[in-house]
Amino acid sequence: MANKKIFTFKIGENWKVVVLAVLAATTFWFFNSLNKNYEARLSYPIAFDFPRDSVVIVKPLPDEVRIDVASGGWNLLRKTFWFNVDPLIIQLDNPTEIKFLTRNSLYDIIKDQLTDIDLNRVVTDTLFISVEPKIQKMVMAVVDSLTIPLATNYRLTSPITYEPDSVLIEGPSSLMNRFPSTWLLEFDRSDIAGDFERSLAVPLTDNRLMSSTPKSVTVKFRAEEFIRDSLLVEIQPVNFPNRYRGKVPYLADTSTYVFYTIKGDLASQVSDSAFSIAADFKMYNSEDSTITPVVLFRPSEVLELQLLPEKLKVGHANQ
Repeated sequence: MANKKIFTFKIGENWKVVVLAVLAATTFWFFNSLNKNYEARLSYPIAFDFPRDSVVIVKPLPDEVRIDVASGGWNLLRKTFWFNVDPLIIQLDNPTEIKFLTRNSLYDIIKDQLTDIDLNRVVTDTLFISVEPKIQKMVMAVVDSLTIPLATNYRLTSPITYEPDSVLIEGPSSLMNRFPSTWLLEFDRSDIAGDFERSLAVPLTDNRLMSSTPKSVTVKFRAEEFIRDSLLVEIQPVNFPNRYRGKVPYLADTSTYVFYTIKGDLASQVSDSAFSIAADFKMYNSEDSTITPVVLFRPSEVLELQLLPEKLKVGHANQ
């Protein structure tokens, strides 16, 4: 029986040859494919050209457009993967007047700039544009003293000052036309007592679209504590006659409580002798036999004075 030779091919020993063969075949197929013409849909970058100093871009502008094109494989590959593609430039002469660009208007703009590939159609239906004129407005800073969050029993004791007293606001026309000419400052803290000095930020409607110069206003004022106090003060009878309708009139209520408001640090300096209160018989009311007392003198530091009782009783004695 004749001997038969058996040939074997060991992949493990010849793997480099196999890999190189596969790589060569793939490369040949790849480069051969790139020489053919293809149709493709691309997302192509776009950029808008217009002066931007005097306008505000309210919403981000579109940055790409979808198009159907035809070209050789090399060109399509270059436009998609291998190289940075220069964006298509869309010129806007009046950006604040243009609200959108339709597919038809985009076609000619894109076709003129795609010189190395054929534009079949623009897939994107509409590009929306939101650009508004930039407007400046000088706004006065104002504080409503009634809204200042003072600590309990504290009151303003100085004028409110502003540094500066106005700010320059800049932004798109739609927002600026609604922005008031006076800016009502709001406080970011409560229980204010003593000397106050704080920089308050300008509350812009939209911080992304608007700006202010400066960005804040420094507000200064002083607040001091006031207390409610009282004293018992003697009444001085004035113009009392010796007799009235056959009897001797006399002041039955010889004193009255004086309630008042005063700065806390001055309260200890006020005594009953600092007040002068009179009951003038010329103000006698015969219907209820009373006299309304009159304050002749009081300390200048005293506020919101109130007397109790508000009317003084007058008695009549037989002589």
